[in-house]
Amino acid sequence: MTLQFSNTHIFFALEAIWDNLNYKFKYAINEIVAANPDDDYMQTIDISEDILIQIFSTVTVQPEGVAAFINAEMLAELAPQIAAVSNIADVQAGTAAPNEGARIQIAINDIDVANKAVKAAKILRGKNKILA
Repeated sequence: MTLQFSNTHIFFALEAIWDNLNYKFKYAINEIVAANPDDDYMQTIDISEDILIQIFSTVTVQPEGVAAFINAEMLAELAPQIAAVSNIADVQAGTAAPNEGARIQIAINDIDVANKAVKAAKILRGKNKILA
């Protein structure tokens, strides 16, 4: 899948998982960022489904994740691009198997559900501590 990320979001999203990424992807990222390193520059990246899901899983636990969904700023930038290639409506209608875009949307939703559960548990633990 080809998506556009700002360099800022590339830096934020890949910082925690950089060492675990495959060399080919890391090399490609290094090449495009080195060519245009400005924080706000929009990069066009060919990114696999598994790496994109790994990114969303990782940014959820970064600052802002548990408190405010999956990095709202990055999600706002990527969600329309993913939706444009997704067949989620057909999947929900039961007329098609999910394509890459739909699988990513489903994974993002699953991450959000888990994120909300963590947040609710933290709130309940805090309440129980305060009221104990």
